[in-house]
Amino acid sequence: MIIIDSSDVTDNRYINDTAVFYKKVEYKSAAKQRNEGALMSNSEYVVFLDDDVEFDQFFFDSIFKLVKSNNIAICAPRQIGAEIQKPSFLLKLYYKIQSGYTHESYGGKLFGPGLNCYPHYSYTEEELMKVDWLPSTCLIIKRDVFSLFKFPNFDGYSFGEDVYLTASIGKIHPIYCFPKIYYKHYSLPTVFKKDILALNKMKLQNQKKIAKDILGLSGTELKIKMLLHRIFLSLYALKSQRNKLLYLRSIWQ
Repeated sequence: MIIIDSSDVTDNRYINDTAVFYKKVEYKSAAKQRNEGALMSNSEYVVFLDDDVEFDQFFFDSIFKLVKSNNIAICAPRQIGAEIQKPSFLLKLYYKIQSGYTHESYGGKLFGPGLNCYPHYSYTEEELMKVDWLPSTCLIIKRDVFSLFKFPNFDGYSFGEDVYLTASIGKIHPIYCFPKIYYKHYSLPTVFKKDILALNKMKLQNQKKIAKDILGLSGTELKIKMLLHRIFLSLYALKSQRNKLLYLRSIWQ
């Protein structure tokens, strides 16, 4: 196990543990941390794990049984609580405008100005579900495949680095989610999530990069889709957020 720690406190539990390589770093970038850890790996597969996930003792046995039997290059298990609900009529209309196609849930899809939706598991009973992207909370990739791509150089909270990486790999290898193998993610708060201005700035600039580099949008089409996305986020903020002015400022900064 390899731990690249960018927290403010050194975790002394792992310093003398021979089964763990522990490194303290000063920079704040989840993407850089994952890349650095992967470079130290010598296994056939690299498993990226957040430090706030929980799973049972047979978790990886179940995953690699499917991985090996289907020769899968990139996959992830189901994250409990992250699956999207069936979108409302207005949200579905917005997704249709941004994507240019109709889908029953848009679960697992990547479209428009870098919009990525979590899978909607109620539509499948299969062990393998094909998707357009995967989250890096718990992500399994063949090491030789990962070495050709790596996480992009997104700073800070690094929003969207998993979308960028996995969708890039998806152009060559099919991407799978395992609906019947699951884990729990506690999503611990960080300084980046608390800073709404910085967080939304990162989200929007990284979504734009995904739209350009992965989805091939450019020029007037990209500008219109990004503008429409900002308008949609603004309407959502006015309806749902307590600190409406701060959210609006973060969207239009």
